[in-house]
Amino acid sequence: MRVSLILLSLLILSSCSKSEQAASGAGKELIASSIYGGDRVEEGKWKSVVSISKLNYKDEVTTSFCTGTLIDKKTVLSAAHCFKRVKDYYLRSAAITLDNIDAKERSFIRIKNVRIHPDYTGENSASDFALIDLESEANVSDDEILPIYTSTDYEKGQDVELVGFGKTEAGTNGIKFEVSTQIREDLQIEFSAGGNGKDTCAGDSGGPLFIKNEEGVFALAGVTSRTPDDANSYCGDKTIYGKAAHAMKWIESERLIDKALALNSKESIDVLKLAAKSFRKYYKVYQHLGEYYLKFSMHELAESALLKAIILRKDDKRSLDLLRELYSVTGDIDKEITILKRLLFLSPGEESYFLRLDFFGQTSEAEIARGLGRFRSGDIHMARADLELHRDNSRAAFVLSFCEFKSRNYEEAKIILNSIKEDIPFVDIRDSRGDSFLMAAVFEGEEEIVRELLRFKPNLEVKDSYGNNLAQIAWWAKEFSLVKLMASLGVEWNANDYFQQFIYFIQGERISEVRFFLDMGVDINLVGPKGERAINLARETGNLELIKLIENYGKE
Repeated sequence: MRVSLILLSLLILSSCSKSEQAASGAGKELIASSIYGGDRVEEGKWKSVVSISKLNYKDEVTTSFCTGTLIDKKTVLSAAHCFKRVKDYYLRSAAITLDNIDAKERSFIRIKNVRIHPDYTGENSASDFALIDLESEANVSDDEILPIYTSTDYEKGQDVELVGFGKTEAGTNGIKFEVSTQIREDLQIEFSAGGNGKDTCAGDSGGPLFIKNEEGVFALAGVTSRTPDDANSYCGDKTIYGKAAHAMKWIESERLIDKALALNSKESIDVLKLAAKSFRKYYKVYQHLGEYYLKFSMHELAESALLKAIILRKDDKRSLDLLRELYSVTGDIDKEITILKRLLFLSPGEESYFLRLDFFGQTSEAEIARGLGRFRSGDIHMARADLELHRDNSRAAFVLSFCEFKSRNYEEAKIILNSIKEDIPFVDIRDSRGDSFLMAAVFEGEEEIVRELLRFKPNLEVKDSYGNNLAQIAWWAKEFSLVKLMASLGVEWNANDYFQQFIYFIQGERISEVRFFLDMGVDINLVGPKGERAINLARETGNLELIKLIENYGKE
């Protein structure tokens, strides 16, 4: 029963610097600096701290873009946000070096692999960790590689050392700096440190924060992540660091996975079980467990492991493909069909999935799944070609309507929506930009389509990539009737947050906009930054209609 429910849910689903976002945030003081308020590191000190630098076409080390710390001679721990490009770029055009940029000779070691912590979800995310495998060993001794700080409890005021290769005030980068400061706050799997002009800054991302352990030895305790929103400045106040002890649970799991793959035998299963104990919610462990169980015909265990992997990462195509293979081997056609639909949705260009579904007599379902996948990947023209054939299917019709909407065929989109009479389980499907149908319709001000979509009971809590809710999206699009509609449905929108715009509309004698704000409950007794009051500004215009409107509102 549990397996059937999971498969049913899959079918429904188918039907470098510290954070750049922080750097561009409002009110941030952008300072080109290294370890802010620090000093250049003496030769031979902090040997485990490395620069992650670019290579030019001559294979010469150029600028440093992030910092990292050797945790053994062939492995560097750094920050995930340092690696935003495709992995091949870093294997080809980046390397690690122990040398400062002004050294007479600079050697480097190429990057063999980059692994990103599975819980990292992008800027402002915790678990901002990256593991860098090197092509060869770094020229450091075992004693120069510092231990990991094993405690996960951090005390305010605790002394720490920050080290990094970030930009200097002179505009250069690639020189190792250090500074002493203190812990600010413990944030569970992260913590903050710095202040009073002592901080990490641009280019120090991924670099270490060291704390003395119980033996009095400096240990790697933190990995530089990002400037928090409440910092007074981008550099010099405080920074958020990921706890190294938290990262090590994942790293231990990765190392055990490597060992299991190297063994490539039945013994691999026991090693992978140890990996699961080290880091329990890691889809990759269960993916490989499922693969080895399948290899040794342990079918029930294979199914259980692969379903766990998919629950942890629903778009894990490798686990889905292994599950498809398992159902093919065991002759479970219904389950194989379910997985094939999901795979075709995720990989609409994979002809083998389509042909296999066609072989099972599922041509229509294959065309629908492929059409949904094509829409998701941004291929609107080809999605329409698949979905147009199946207007009688509610899933196909709904997404076909979205296709027409994105092609600005609003009347056709409305006609198709009107033709759908049954509930749809996935009305919040996103396009390739991440916009839901409802979100897009609100922004475009298509009120009739918005009202039509509301009958499908969509999620009203959706937000765009800037964090705006549906009422805020309508506001920025100046669709006032939709702001009122969304607010009436419980979507948060506070007129007083936009008091400055209210003042602007009064001064511009824009009666309809002023009436909108009054209807939305703006407090006319608020005072602007220069002492402006709504009624006084209205009187200054001499517009009797505007004055009467605001005065009457005040009397109410």
